[in-house]
Amino acid sequence: MWTNELRTLSTRSWPYTHFSLAPQNVLILASFIVLLVLFLSSQYASQLPYFGTPLQLEGSVVTLKNEKNVSTVISGVISNGQLIPISAAHLSADPDFILTFGEFNQYFSHQNTLFSVFQQDQVVIQFIDGEQRTLRQQQRTLSQLPSIFWILQLFGAISLLTGLAFWAYHRHNVVTLVLAIGGLGFYLMQVSMSVYAAREFAISGDIFRLLLHGNHLGGIVFIFSLAMLLWCYPSPLGKPKYVIPLVAVPLLIWINELQQWIEWPISLFYFPTLFLLTFTGILLRCQWRKIHSNPQQRTQYLWLVYSILIGMGLTLLAYVIPIVVLGHPLVSNWLANAFCLLVYFGFLLGVHYGGLFSVERWWIKACANVLLAILLIAMDLFAVTLFGAEAALGFSVIAIICFWLYLFARTRIATFLSGMEKKNNVLTGLLFENTNLNAIKNDAECSNFSEIALIQSLYSPLALHPTTEVWSKPTLKEKGLKLNLSVTHQGITESYELIGKQHGRKYFTDEDCQCIVNIITHARETEKLYQEREQTLLMERQRIMRDLHDDVASDLLTLTHRLKNPETVNTARKCLKNLRDIVYSIDDQQSRSLLDAAANWRHEISTLVESVDYPLTWTDDKLTLNDELTGAQWLHLSRILRELTVNAIKHSTVERTSSEHTPLPTPGLSIELWSDDRTIGALIINPGVTQAKEQWHAGKGLKSIERRIEELKGNVSWHVSNNQCQVTLSIPR
Repeated sequence: MWTNELRTLSTRSWPYTHFSLAPQNVLILASFIVLLVLFLSSQYASQLPYFGTPLQLEGSVVTLKNEKNVSTVISGVISNGQLIPISAAHLSADPDFILTFGEFNQYFSHQNTLFSVFQQDQVVIQFIDGEQRTLRQQQRTLSQLPSIFWILQLFGAISLLTGLAFWAYHRHNVVTLVLAIGGLGFYLMQVSMSVYAAREFAISGDIFRLLLHGNHLGGIVFIFSLAMLLWCYPSPLGKPKYVIPLVAVPLLIWINELQQWIEWPISLFYFPTLFLLTFTGILLRCQWRKIHSNPQQRTQYLWLVYSILIGMGLTLLAYVIPIVVLGHPLVSNWLANAFCLLVYFGFLLGVHYGGLFSVERWWIKACANVLLAILLIAMDLFAVTLFGAEAALGFSVIAIICFWLYLFARTRIATFLSGMEKKNNVLTGLLFENTNLNAIKNDAECSNFSEIALIQSLYSPLALHPTTEVWSKPTLKEKGLKLNLSVTHQGITESYELIGKQHGRKYFTDEDCQCIVNIITHARETEKLYQEREQTLLMERQRIMRDLHDDVASDLLTLTHRLKNPETVNTARKCLKNLRDIVYSIDDQQSRSLLDAAANWRHEISTLVESVDYPLTWTDDKLTLNDELTGAQWLHLSRILRELTVNAIKHSTVERTSSEHTPLPTPGLSIELWSDDRTIGALIINPGVTQAKEQWHAGKGLKSIERRIEELKGNVSWHVSNNQCQVTLSIPR
């Protein structure tokens, strides 16, 4: 099947699958290249003839303000008594309006002439009214380079890093390779254009021609990559062997431009672009016919189509077609390139929202460190140029080197001083060499030990995904970009896939696999030790419960029967009940019905309030038969409700009953219990409280309530309004 051929082609036939540099290191290397190219191109652009004149292109003419601050049209430059004409076409940012090879050659011949004249220290320009003006050459600083230079360099860097990021994290996929090639083509187009667009009057015609050929090659590669993307994605349209002959198409188009064989109709430079875009439209139609019945592929297709149609459609309508029809574009050069860049922004949104190219969202996070480093360096260099530092070659080289070394040195020093590197080395040695296991065994937090959390902390992967496939041992995939493992906990096996070691800066290795085996082994031993400790604690609790029940409780019961004073008997019975509650709370292995607990609480609280003739409203109809409490929950809730009832009686301003023991009508104490799937809660309303909680004197009672709720991992809140206090508490089931 052709799908197998595509898989074979994407994993064997392409040399990129053997590229061993880690993903984030690929981006770092690409960033170095971007900065190096930026440095070289800015140095070259700053060495071009520069006179500091505020030129303006208006239609087909060039204007310059004279000494009276009036814009005057420049007719040309004087050389050896002859006037060499200058028009807007000679200073245009991109001379793609040329229609024939003859005009093309004449254009660059004239550029050579202008360049030889403007290389002089001073030149004389002549205005259309015959007035002449002498211009003296100046040293050009980086801050004096035109904004279009920096904008195009930025566009190129974005496209290159985006395309390489797609590929670096998914090298097994031929689609991401096409994206990387397209990003490289767009980068070549932008960098070439930025250099010749930065000229003030002239640039060497030979260099200009070379840069323009590079610009056209990059543009053809970019457009062709979009066509090849639609050939392969969302569903391959044909056998992979048909792709290779198609690669010759952009090369032949570019070679034709170099050798000047065939003059294309309509437009010398944009006819191939229109042809490739037409071919892309045909592929769009073919893709739709093939995948329109597949919902997932249809979503991916729509993201692809919208990205290409919006980006390239705006470029065609506002730039390419006006040049072909009118001879000049409707928008500036940099804005047309911004429209093209929208294709990549659409791809990024498609990855984030539509699962485009089967690329996970996490790789966008992986680029953050690289982009931050570039931003820091760019800001440092901008700070240097902001104060007018000249763009001397040696100074710029030293500045870039120093700031790069400063960035990495600062990071390394901070890591060393914080002790993180030492901790990581100790942890790695502990796990890899299988030594000092007792340090883990005796850890007080070993009950919370998680091997997956430790592995994630140790290796800092870009992503950690659960998978369904079970692995007998840690296994490397995609030459170490991914690592698969399975762990078993309490008889349940879970599998995970780690992607990108150390945030994508490194590959996983066989040593990492062995280290993970040791982590899992240690985790199993730690879990076993924890279970043994819990069993020992349980046995000790049971012994204490037996002793309390058989000895202390028995003695209290005997004391209750022998005492004669009713109050003393009542106190002894309370002590016996409290002891039984405490004994019961020690045993967490048994549960008790919440309805039974509510009945006991109601009886106990009713006894308290009836002794002072204080009304009680009790509601527990929201409880169910399935609600249960542990011993600790029973004990803590009993104590909390008792404390709240005592406080309500103590601080209430409700009038007492008359001497005939007839209760006066008062709101009284209200207690409501409820439960749901997650929590068990209570609402206690006590009338007669006027002070806010912030004004209360926090005694042992309030602190005890807060401490008990904290032990149950619940929440408690007080709210005072309308002369009543509402206490709301809840605990997890």
